[in-house]
Amino acid sequence: MAAAFHGHFTALFVETPEARELTSKNKAELRENLRLAEQLGAQIATMYGDDIPGQIAEYVKTSHVSKIVLGRSPYKRRGLAKSNVMDKLTALLPNIEIYIIPYTQSSLYKRLPFYEKYPMLSLADTIKTIVILAVCTIIGLWFKYLEFREANIITVYILGVLLNAIVTKGRMYSAISSVMSVLVFNYFFTEPYYSLQAYDSGYPVTFLVMLAASFMTSTLTIE
Repeated sequence: MAAAFHGHFTALFVETPEARELTSKNKAELRENLRLAEQLGAQIATMYGDDIPGQIAEYVKTSHVSKIVLGRSPYKRRGLAKSNVMDKLTALLPNIEIYIIPYTQSSLYKRLPFYEKYPMLSLADTIKTIVILAVCTIIGLWFKYLEFREANIITVYILGVLLNAIVTKGRMYSAISSVMSVLVFNYFFTEPYYSLQAYDSGYPVTFLVMLAASFMTSTLTIE
């Protein structure tokens, strides 16, 4: 709009006493917003006070602003139930054009990566997962033949989950690989063999540790 109307572009930040209570994440987001405005050619201006509409109106009058652009927050501020920022600005600045840009989706939707898109099955990733699990099982059977300790076999499956997280996309295949590794280890390498039961009282703890380590490995790799 500034370019279209051959005007100056100013990003105004009204700092209230509540700004001192902002979390480190909110402060980082604020810095990113101000940095983005500067990159787009804006001049950064800061006003201090409790009355946000009043501070905006004061700046508009003293700086000869002709147009105001606001973003509509999905959250309601306390104390503005009956008269929001838009209403107050309209009353204080009846001759100024005010544009409201609504949010197209809530910030909660943006924050949660699980809602970005539904997990999609991929034939290539499915084949990779099966091949990695099969190779780990073959190595595990070889280790068993060589009478290696079960801890060595568990390590093989954890390395397989790590490799799976690297070569496949998304968390879904990492989760599937983690669960399947535990089940296959139980089936081939715990007594009674070739069964999903385990008589040794220590095996449930082993399975939980292996599952937790697998999930942590896959999560850290994706992040």
